[in-house]
Amino acid sequence: MFKVFLSPGSKGCQKARDLKAIAVVVDALRASATIVTLLEKGVETIFVVSEVEDAWALKRELPQAMLVGERNNLIIEGFDYSNSPSEIFSASNLKGRLVIFTSTSGARRILACKGATRVFVGTTLNAEALSAVLREESQKHQKDIVIIPAGVYGKEEFSEEDVVASWEIAKRIGFKVIDETGFLTEEVKNRTVEENFYLSKHAKELIELGLEKDVKFCAQVGVAKTIPEVFQFIEKAALVKNRLS
Repeated sequence: MFKVFLSPGSKGCQKARDLKAIAVVVDALRASATIVTLLEKGVETIFVVSEVEDAWALKRELPQAMLVGERNNLIIEGFDYSNSPSEIFSASNLKGRLVIFTSTSGARRILACKGATRVFVGTTLNAEALSAVLREESQKHQKDIVIIPAGVYGKEEFSEEDVVASWEIAKRIGFKVIDETGFLTEEVKNRTVEENFYLSKHAKELIELGLEKDVKFCAQVGVAKTIPEVFQFIEKAALVKNRLS
């Protein structure tokens, strides 16, 4: 039987690379939800980049692409949309579009998983559909699964909501789960996802900025069938598509 590791931040990315694992990046508030929602709305390809300047450089090569992203929770000047799943959900005319995406933490974690056998993006929204795919991929490739609660880039502590979302995926896979965060007490497990999200530091920051709608949106469980997967790493970008498209 294969194992599921909940391994946060840069250490989790390193573990995914070292084990050649099936990797899942979970940035629950909000990058994972934004990426899932973009693909649910019919976006063809998402070019995930680490830096704002990389996004603008790619935009010069792909002038038809939309720019989506944030820094410090706020939309980047000149971008079409923020890293806001509720905003994306309300947008129109996204079918078939190309998107260039960057965020403070989630985007960087995705790129740091280069070298893993497979790299997926997950959160509570697609926990049900994704867990089945992870089980299949683990058995197919004979590899463990490393779920990476993204945390805050540049800091090693985990973010509570990322661990909660990672657990929502992990518990559905059916393999032994090894929690390297130590956060998943029975008290945490017995709360609803929404309760745990609202108690998190990051949620409180977003609510102070008037972004409670995103917190509520991101706390939904199993409402999306989309499976974002990195199908190619190119220079300074990870190309993400819906595995099921």
